[in-house]
Amino acid sequence: MAAYKIKDIATALGTKVLGAADLLIHGVSEPAYASESDLALAMKPEYAEGLRASRARAAIIAGDMDWQDLGLDAAIIAPRPRYALAGVTALMDRGPMIEPGIHPTAVIHESARIGEGASIGPFVVVGAAVQIGARARIASHVSIADAAHLGDDALLYEGVRIGRGVNIADRFIAQPGAVLGGDGFSFVTPEKSMVETARETLGKAENAATDQSWTRIHSIGSLFIGNDVEVGANTTIDRGTISNTIIGDGTKIEISDFGNATPCGDIIGLSDPDLPDGNNPNEDLRADPLIGKKMIYGFKKSRKGWKSGKIYNPANGKTYGSRLQTLG
Repeated sequence: MAAYKIKDIATALGTKVLGAADLLIHGVSEPAYASESDLALAMKPEYAEGLRASRARAAIIAGDMDWQDLGLDAAIIAPRPRYALAGVTALMDRGPMIEPGIHPTAVIHESARIGEGASIGPFVVVGAAVQIGARARIASHVSIADAAHLGDDALLYEGVRIGRGVNIADRFIAQPGAVLGGDGFSFVTPEKSMVETARETLGKAENAATDQSWTRIHSIGSLFIGNDVEVGANTTIDRGTISNTIIGDGTKIEISDFGNATPCGDIIGLSDPDLPDGNNPNEDLRADPLIGKKMIYGFKKSRKGWKSGKIYNPANGKTYGSRLQTLG
């Protein structure tokens, strides 16, 4: 188990240390459960009581907290608690164990180009004319389809799928199970459907519904992802039907289960954190920031997945009815 000196952690966070700067710690913990070898994360005054009751010798604390009164041997001051949390977790997160080089079970097309220092794990499949950037790390069971481009310093966790022709810039991170560049899954009926008729008549269509076949609308656009983008586990981003789907620099995308295992998705990060929801159909909401905006919501459990949901597209301000189904 790695050990860290308090002073080294403080230096990495760009802040100061009080007390025993050479004290070694081996992990981090919530204040009430911290052991002698843990760094307690007590960055708000309300954590003081739990910290006093623990065995912690060192903690990250807020600037207005008295470290000696808390019984600590050492303390790190955190002017911005959540930013300090980002720094200390980054320091201690060793990341996935991906061996250097190319694993012998990986299947890589002879025309693929692999960048210097890239690591490719077990059972990875890389298609024809794929380009993988320098120092990319690719965990097991990832597939990258023909002519896709993956930039430098990418990190793909287990089971990520990248579709053909997808173009991804540098420092991209995809959590397990993300699917990027799949088909948009659009369909139309050869004859005018009841849905179209109801829209045209404002819901007054009187003809009985008839059995209809479905004709697939192919997605012939692609997917372009900018620098420093991260997507969460099991997130899907489809190709455009005609135009390309474009994800800008610094975007963070996550789809999660909420409450009764109901999928939902919020915008959790953008390269421009002040970017407004300028296309919202409600003029009173157009000045609101896009970060925190709920994009995927309202789904109800069905026999085959989820139904009756909504997906909001901030690019045009429209909300679409949708359903979700788990594949595999």
